[in-house]
Amino acid sequence: MRVFLDCATWGCREDRFRQDITWVTWVREPQDAEVYILLTGEQAGSGGRRYSFDFEGRGALLGTVDRYTFTSNPTDVEEETVQGLIRTISAGLVRYAALTGRLDQVRIEGVPVDELQADREASQQPRDDPWNFWVFSARVNAEIQREDREKQDEFEVNLSANRTTDDWKIDLDARFDYRRREVTFDDDEDPFIDEREDWRVDALVVRSLSPHWSAGFTSEVGKSVRFNETFAVEVSPALEWNYFPWQESTRRRFVTNYSVGVKYVEYEETPTIYDKSEETLLRHRLDIAYRQQESWGQANLGAELQQYLQYFDQYSIELQANLEYRLIRGLSLDVGAGYEVIRDQRFLSAEGLSPEEILISRRELETGSRFSFEVGINYRFGSIFNTVVNQRFPGLN
Repeated sequence: MRVFLDCATWGCREDRFRQDITWVTWVREPQDAEVYILLTGEQAGSGGRRYSFDFEGRGALLGTVDRYTFTSNPTDVEEETVQGLIRTISAGLVRYAALTGRLDQVRIEGVPVDELQADREASQQPRDDPWNFWVFSARVNAEIQREDREKQDEFEVNLSANRTTDDWKIDLDARFDYRRREVTFDDDEDPFIDEREDWRVDALVVRSLSPHWSAGFTSEVGKSVRFNETFAVEVSPALEWNYFPWQESTRRRFVTNYSVGVKYVEYEETPTIYDKSEETLLRHRLDIAYRQQESWGQANLGAELQQYLQYFDQYSIELQANLEYRLIRGLSLDVGAGYEVIRDQRFLSAEGLSPEEILISRRELETGSRFSFEVGINYRFGSIFNTVVNQRFPGLN
């Protein structure tokens, strides 16, 4: 049975799938497959990751469609996650093997295949959870680099607490980041030093109102050298609507999110271009995002509008679009574009930036617009098969 796996998620180990699932023939192009599998993923409430497998029959199996899910635990090592993905793919392929009369190639052990999905879903809803769905994580990272004329020190701390159920989503995150870079241009001159200390605490609380509607608020407090903020705090209630049910979010989503909030900010380099050392701002924001993942590729469209309510002439508009499209066998097209209209840089210092600050991107530059465009074409040809895995000299590939 010829199978093509389209992996569109973080952590996909296609080489392991080909190594361990040897009773099918893996092919390199979807046009050659009898079974097409789209693997997508998203962050799960438990702190793990929820993977969705969409199976589509091709040729004689056209019209046969199935969906399976697997959720990793936050404490799983990579091997445990990979084994769970392998089991889910294998279970999903059994039905297609039966439809094509190839069950003689399959040996099923333990739980019957038709019970695997029900058992997995039941295991995701624990009856006794002493943590009440809360998941905590902490990460500390320090890095030191030394060269003859350059020194770099970095220290980073990340803390998070998350709780996700069908009705509630709560995300609490804190980050502290310290960076210092020292460069010596001439032995007779003082070295150039760039020192930055940023921190930020974010909170997100969301209540599910229906399969399409959600309400909540975001809050953040912190310091940002790049945006000339020595202290800033913002609270924004929000309302969100998704055209598609959230159960389909890994495959497709069309989301509209509207928020309105208040922000208090104290500036580091003062006065700003509006002669402010501190101020309180009212701001509303509208986000519209569309994402579609299909066998032909992937499309992403997004639009964002922000505006200060006290200053209607100060706003920003951002448009983004990305398309990955399979044109013909072996030929795919990748196109991406983005455009921003920027009229709300109230944080800019009236003194401007030194040449050194501009070169090291220490602070945002004054600008009225920003544009980006990228295009790429990928063409592959040759053998249709993709079954053999050879890991020799992996560092030279």
